[in-house]
Amino acid sequence: LFSSAGQGIRFNEANVRVMGRAASGVRGMRLNEGARVIALMIAGAGEILTVSERGYGKRTNLSDYPVRGRGGLGVIAQDINDKTGELVTALEVNQTDELMLIADSGKLIRTRVAEVRVMGRNTQGVRLIRLEDTERLVGVDRIDATEIVEDLEGSDDSLNDDVSASV
Repeated sequence: LFSSAGQGIRFNEANVRVMGRAASGVRGMRLNEGARVIALMIAGAGEILTVSERGYGKRTNLSDYPVRGRGGLGVIAQDINDKTGELVTALEVNQTDELMLIADSGKLIRTRVAEVRVMGRNTQGVRLIRLEDTERLVGVDRIDATEIVEDLEGSDDSLNDDVSASV
């Protein structure tokens, strides 16, 4: 789990007991006042990408996040300050993936994950997108490289089929 305050907590899924639909659940992470949960993932073997609202981001090795018990504040995932703004998202990524960064002004940037520097947890990251003072990053989406190849291969066949059908 990751919070907008730049904290992240990693715990074993087995520590969350099964409950009925009407149950209120268990605490996964304690939040500071004003913070909210921005990401949840079941971690695999990739790296964690964190991105802030002012366009700063970084990749961090999953092993840098220690496994703890649930319900704590967690550890620093990214250094959050006035320059970086709050954390917008945290994603598990691989070097072959690409990213789509989306600003509230409609500005879109597509970049390769491999171009984002790997850094430690307690750093602010590097600038991924240059934003004006009034702009904020509102979303980041991971684009799987294997999906891109499959889409391109499929689009060529469907294009040929459309041309044949119209002749």
